[in-house]
Amino acid sequence: MLYRIASILAAEAANTAGTKVIDLNLRK
Repeated sequence: MLYRIASILAAEAANTAGTKVIDLNLRK
């Protein structure tokens, strides 16, 4: 149960970080 929640949070954090990186690359 906790593992599933942690994996979901990690996936969302990675997705958010990836989106920010893509956004920064597009702004250059």
